[in-house]
Amino acid sequence: MGMCTVAVTSRFAGGTNPMPPPPKGDPTAEEVFKHWLDWVNTHGMTDLAAQCARNRATQVAFQRGKVASGRSTWGNGSCFAVVEVLRRQGDRLEVANAAGWSQSESLEEGKVHAERNAIGMAYDILRTGVIAVTRVYVELAPCTRRAMRQQDTCAEWLGTIAPNATVMYTHEYPGGIGGWKDLNVTMAREQDLYAFATTFANPGRTELSTDGLYVTWRADTNSAPAYHQTAKYLMTTLEGTTSPVVPGIAGARVDGT
Repeated sequence: MGMCTVAVTSRFAGGTNPMPPPPKGDPTAEEVFKHWLDWVNTHGMTDLAAQCARNRATQVAFQRGKVASGRSTWGNGSCFAVVEVLRRQGDRLEVANAAGWSQSESLEEGKVHAERNAIGMAYDILRTGVIAVTRVYVELAPCTRRAMRQQDTCAEWLGTIAPNATVMYTHEYPGGIGGWKDLNVTMAREQDLYAFATTFANPGRTELSTDGLYVTWRADTNSAPAYHQTAKYLMTTLEGTTSPVVPGIAGARVDGT
């Protein structure tokens, strides 16, 4: 196992933690990491947290439009996630991501305890040609205690589906559920705040340390000013952050080392 688990401070910026270093002696993981590294150094590191926030806003607006009452609370109890993968597309390998959520339309709110549903949806979208899961962002921290009818914990499940990935989250589970829901309500009531930058790919440089134990990423902040400005605005307006900072450096290493 080579998973890295990272808490990020905002749903609107900070989901740029890189993939962890591949386990030594695992040629498959080493090959995946090599292709992932080449891709992000050419195309940029996607901010999965910001992508997830945009996906939540888009889906909430879509569902609001389907409800005659126009209620703005769709998704308050639904967990959203984005999964990033390395996949084969035609004759090349590429890094791609897709969103998932756990809302059930038959209920007023979806399940709070639901990242495996959300990530499962996203994985289904990308399953053609998928070689490996590289990074995941989920709003609520993966649970470490088995819930009713679960065969394993969400953390264990992620360790199976994404054994050498970085898993990012913003809200602790279960202690942070209240704050998570409060922010969901605020986000759902805002109609015009999500004119986010068209791309969440943050240019920069990602490197594996010489000892092979750590991966670092440094942003080229001059290359994505619209993204940074919008992220700071949303952090201030929706999260109440007094001095919003879009991280320009991030790292990943295997948990427990």
